[in-house]
Amino acid sequence: NNLIIYGVSYSPDYPVVQNNYDVTWNGAGDIVVTKLNAAGSVVLASTYVGGAADDGINFDGQEFSAGNLKWNYGDQNRGEVVVDAQNNIYVVSCTKSFDFPVTAGAPQSSNGGNQDGCMFKLNSNCQNLIYSTYVGGVSDDACYSLDVAADGSVYAAGGTMSNNFPATTGTIHSTYQGGLFDGFLVHLNALGTQFLQSGFLGTPGDDQVY
Repeated sequence: NNLIIYGVSYSPDYPVVQNNYDVTWNGAGDIVVTKLNAAGSVVLASTYVGGAADDGINFDGQEFSAGNLKWNYGDQNRGEVVVDAQNNIYVVSCTKSFDFPVTAGAPQSSNGGNQDGCMFKLNSNCQNLIYSTYVGGVSDDACYSLDVAADGSVYAAGGTMSNNFPATTGTIHSTYQGGLFDGFLVHLNALGTQFLQSGFLGTPGDDQVY
């Protein structure tokens, strides 16, 4: 019955917990993950996750009208946090940082463009970043939602403007379908080291997957 919070902070003094993964603000907007006790009276764990540019901000933290992928439900802070049966914490979001923390063996270790999606897994006390990877291509990409499968692999869905998004062969659409943006679905293995399947979901119009 602990509460897990996913959000974004521009504050250098956001309430983190010492010995957690990252207790120092990295600049601009950082993703934050915070764990409260069941009564909501104690911060059990809390950490920054981010790089030097905006993290967890879809398009532009200072821009309040629609733009790029920020349409409808794909709003400025769209992302998701899920906890598995072992209380590991999974987050999908987006990042503009070229120094966003990625782990050894990540299927995508560098930012492919201006804004990429990101997927990461923390242990239950937010002390260890178990895995982290970029997801995206040369243009703007963002992950909005996720689901953890019984085998520990993770599905992430979102939107992409990248015609070189890392799609795999054999999926329903392995190439960009057109419009301003396509939706996508990515299946990451349980170790966070391989995109098992990845594909576009779209039409010649504008599509995203929320």
